[in-house]
Amino acid sequence: MATIKDIAQLAGVSHGTVSNVLNGRGNVSMQKILQVEKAAHQLGYSMDERARWLRQPCDHAIGIVLPNLQNDCLATLYSTLSAHMQQAGYYSFLYLTNDIPDQEEAALSELAGRKVSVVVLVTCQSHGSDARRLLKKSGVLLLCLVRPTEPTDALICFDTQRIARQAAALLADRHPAHLAMISGLLMHRNESELIDALKNELDSSIPIQCYHTDSANADIAAFSCVSADPRPDVVFTSSPAFAQKLLNACAYRHDEPPLIVSLAPAALIESADAIRRIYLDYKAMALQACNMIMGRQKPGVVLIPPKEPAAKFAWSANIPKGTRLNVLMIDGPDARALQKLLPDFSRHTGIEVTLAALPYADMYQTACMMGASGLYDVLRLDAAWLSSIAPQLLRPFDPASDTVQSIWSPMLEGVREPFSVVDRQVYAFPFTPNVQLHFYRKDLFDSNKIRRLYYESCHAQLDVPENYEQYCNLLRFFDRSLNPLSPLEYGAAIASNSIDCISGEFLPCFFAMGGRLFDGDGRPCLKSEAGQKALRCYAEMHAHSYHISGNNSLWSASVDCFTRGDSAMLNMFINHVYGIKNLRKSKIAGQIGFCSVPGKTPLMGGGVLGVARASKNPEAALEFICWACSEQIAVPFTLLGGISPCLSIYENQELLALYPWLSIVPENLALSVVRRVPKGINEHTVETIIGIAVRNMITGICSPDMALDQMQTQLEALCQNV
Repeated sequence: MATIKDIAQLAGVSHGTVSNVLNGRGNVSMQKILQVEKAAHQLGYSMDERARWLRQPCDHAIGIVLPNLQNDCLATLYSTLSAHMQQAGYYSFLYLTNDIPDQEEAALSELAGRKVSVVVLVTCQSHGSDARRLLKKSGVLLLCLVRPTEPTDALICFDTQRIARQAAALLADRHPAHLAMISGLLMHRNESELIDALKNELDSSIPIQCYHTDSANADIAAFSCVSADPRPDVVFTSSPAFAQKLLNACAYRHDEPPLIVSLAPAALIESADAIRRIYLDYKAMALQACNMIMGRQKPGVVLIPPKEPAAKFAWSANIPKGTRLNVLMIDGPDARALQKLLPDFSRHTGIEVTLAALPYADMYQTACMMGASGLYDVLRLDAAWLSSIAPQLLRPFDPASDTVQSIWSPMLEGVREPFSVVDRQVYAFPFTPNVQLHFYRKDLFDSNKIRRLYYESCHAQLDVPENYEQYCNLLRFFDRSLNPLSPLEYGAAIASNSIDCISGEFLPCFFAMGGRLFDGDGRPCLKSEAGQKALRCYAEMHAHSYHISGNNSLWSASVDCFTRGDSAMLNMFINHVYGIKNLRKSKIAGQIGFCSVPGKTPLMGGGVLGVARASKNPEAALEFICWACSEQIAVPFTLLGGISPCLSIYENQELLALYPWLSIVPENLALSVVRRVPKGINEHTVETIIGIAVRNMITGICSPDMALDQMQTQLEALCQNV
């Protein structure tokens, strides 16, 4: 096998240079990087990835010591912890102890020898040990999870008092005559403290039979429980595995299972089977641990409460069964997601819904022509049209009314009024709040080779763009016609054949330059220095991007270009990026970064739902809107490609694992520009005028100055007509 010495000799460089290139370290010129890579390839050299990790500094190595990975809770804890630490550049050593103290001691002693910086431990020992003292002496941070123990540097566990209160409430609902509990061994303090707290919460007159077991003997505890005389009518289990063992025992005996109340790891969709679950957020626990390891949070004691039971949707009982609703929507991911959930709405209410979905280009005209005809009961409008057509088409509501406040209450505060209010009246409700984000390929921006190439080409560090000047520099760098060493043909794709897309890409740049559409007196003010800068910037973007053409789904085509790995960056509304992490489609899954768009002036967009003024069934229409905008469907709606306005979605760790960019949506909605125009002006017409003028410029029909004149003149005429 070839050695570093062989590569150095063939490449004509020093041993140190080869080592720096292969390990991604040091200040090595692009020419020498290419020489080393070529020589390594010719010699068939392949560096062992694990060996490279082992040479990383010890402050980026952590130990993880768990009882097992068969337990769903521990598996969730490990997968979340290891994934986030790996993304942060840490390497982890995993040890499984099977809850045997000697095996735990051996693992901790070995980790002390490896000189890791942190040990994350779910212990089977309630007190200190020789191995822990060795870790302490070595300066290793000991971070204990789930099971309290002493001594420790930091502890993250679940709040047993709050768990006990929630469990007692579920158990008391059934007024059990005989109650059983199956828990882990009481040598583990989380188990003993939970059982004691639960007994204190329950009526002391209820007879309780307790079974304490480990995983290996859980079947014995389950069979003993269901065979007891008298047989318990309610059973509490401290583990989902114990609950399943209980169901298995009942199935074997052909017995109807008792009511089971069990602790369980948090899930995206709550189960509706024989087990009533109390959900514990192990992903949140893992993220707290990551924050302590990386110094974002001071080590200490953290108690994580159980998840609150989901609020049940309050279905109206006053709407006659068989009522029919016609709903008009824009065709897209949100319409398709809602269509899949409609059977649930009809099953609960008896309301039959017909959903018509039209292309975006047809929806505005159809809504204007037919929205007041009485044919439709619910209209889904673009938020950009709200100020111009909502008062003519939709029923108004008092913002202070109980109806409005109850619909708004679970929603992001920043979307309530912008998506609802015109002239101090509520005409619609937020349905799919949308905002632009910047996505980029971390594998390119973190590559030492590409970073060096960028530095030699641009005399600056390669970073995610914070403004449009930096963004245009990156587009020029990734343009292979200008830079033959670029790993891509283009840095981004641009939809230059659609007026709506052009407007959506130009306006954030215009606002980032300090531009305004109208002044305080309602006069157009695009003809400005900001307008000139923005047009020059857009011309640069157009010149150095891949051009998406065609008639339909141009936003989606830009996303597909990024998903295939053909572009390095993507500025996009979040409702279009549903599939970029899909492993079956995406070639860059696991390598996607996200942040605010350059300039931090994203556009706010999305859809609203309103009751048509001429609806024959306004009460049923409002019931439909209450349901469509509620927490009742927020999770499945988002999973299917919609974007819920409910705050809980952007804090749900299960969803954030699938769509991590949702975590920064609230702050970017707060940054976003609401493109409100003077009263009586059609916002969509304003954007069309701007898009046409920009397209005329990039196609060479007019100069940038002429394009600004065109925008200004046409907008002034529009204002005069109003």
